Amino acid sequence: EFYVDRTPPAFSPIHLRWSGSANMQTRCITVSVNYVELSWSPWTDLASKIASYHLGVYNRSGMVYPYEELHLGTAAFATISTNDSFKNSRAVVFGVRGCDSVGLCSMAMSDALYLVGDGPQDGNATINPTGDASPGFLSAMLPGLVLSSWHSFTSGTLPIDGSSAPTVGVSSPTDVIALTYEACVGTSPFGCQAKHFTATASNTSWYADGLSLACGSTYY
Repeated sequence: EFYVDRTPPAFSPIHLRWSGSANMQTRCITVSVNYVELSWSPWTDLASKIASYHLGVYNRSGMVYPYEELHLGTAAFATISTNDSFKNSRAVVFGVRGCDSVGLCSMAMSDALYLVGDGPQDGNATINPTGDASPGFLSAMLPGLVLSSWHSFTSGTLPIDGSSAPTVGVSSPTDVIALTYEACVGTSPFGCQAKHFTATASNTSWYADGLSLACGSTYY
């Protein structure tokens, strides 16, 4: 008795991670990031086992690194150097091809990832007065509340041209330069001692309540 397998493997989404980013949804990395980690749930096949995965890096022109697929065996993860994957393009997608034991294959593509020349710049942030306090002060009647707002941040540069746009079907570069923000409260600039960085999405105002703030202290 034997079974004829005519169904390729069912693939799962590819997840991307890299150091230095609290919000992976931006899909932008700076030139200081050296590696990108890829992972996915093991693929399934109704009749045959998954025999191997293969990884490629693509832009609109085709595979950009390493010009042939990397054989991963059955490992459902990979780490790839950004120096290699962004060598000839500033916008790429990662493609994983999985094959079963009879040679049937499926392919999954990641979201586009963009290399950004520098980060956002030139923003101004303020702690707003609370209650009946004067500008620059927090109200003693609301000791644990901090209101803040910011403006004038500019997006980091995106050093790509049309020829290096990613594979057809993914977002264009203009979709990923919108800014998202994080805010914190501390007793020193960037200290965040009173409240760690918290994501605010695209909102340009934020508040933190229930903080342990000392009367007479200065906060940033």
